[in-house]
Amino acid sequence: RRAPWYLTHCIGCAICTSLLYFPPSWDPVVLCIWYLVWGCCCAWLLAVQFTCFESARAEIYPTKEERSETESLCKVTSGIGNALGLLPQLVVAANMTRLSLSLAGASFLLVGLISLASVPVLRQARQAFNQDALPTCFFWEYLEVIRQPAFALLCMYRFFDGA
Repeated sequence: RRAPWYLTHCIGCAICTSLLYFPPSWDPVVLCIWYLVWGCCCAWLLAVQFTCFESARAEIYPTKEERSETESLCKVTSGIGNALGLLPQLVVAANMTRLSLSLAGASFLLVGLISLASVPVLRQARQAFNQDALPTCFFWEYLEVIRQPAFALLCMYRFFDGA
């Protein structure tokens, strides 16, 4: 269920990230608008990817031990990925030319498309579905959800977050 979302947003994020490094003009106003538009797009695409990844991980690795193992591996690989992702940015910061921007954009596009290798793993996430367990009435399901403490905390958080 999540693999198509992950796939499309991973491709979109790779394209958006590479487009950040190909501004059409050096005019300061154009640059501000360019970075704002593509930065917002990247933030939204990354949010969908992280949501797909985190929700699928609990289904792929059902036990606590498996999840803690994968969490430690995720932290290590995230650190390595952040360090490697910083290199093109440092090159651009040291020497901002069209060539360095083009190479940085191309490298981010390449790495983003290589990360599509994780899509088959995400397809393994299958939540068990029981047709008989479905509630018959929306009102009864609503009452059941309201009684859960986590739901009350979430509503309280959303209330104060919006206030």
